[in-house]
Amino acid sequence: METYGQRLEVLLGVDSPEKRRASAHELADFLGITYQAVMKILKGDGAFTAANNSLTAKKYDVSPDWLATGEGERQRPAQWPYSLFTPADYYLLSEHDREEAENALAGAILRAKKANAQQYFEGGQKFG
Repeated sequence: METYGQRLEVLLGVDSPEKRRASAHELADFLGITYQAVMKILKGDGAFTAANNSLTAKKYDVSPDWLATGEGERQRPAQWPYSLFTPADYYLLSEHDREEAENALAGAILRAKKANAQQYFEGGQKFG
């Protein structure tokens, strides 16, 4: 894939004009830009700004470098650890809601670590 528009088209998964329009509208709404701006890029005229490139890469869980240049691996190196929602779902949340979700997860992990440590000590084993 030589152009930014070709790479974007692959991410949108467009195999018909109707799906192309729907996907372009969804992406435009997500980025807060016009449908026409997305269609212009899909037609091979330019590319997103760095900020919108990064948001689009996050939404579709691809490397922002690959999206921008076509070089390197398409997929992000780290695997998404959740099965109930996608990265695109996560990034639909406001920054505040993402922070609350991350704090809740951090609290659950801390409780699990404490429980594991308690079991370790109750087993008669000691550090050192």
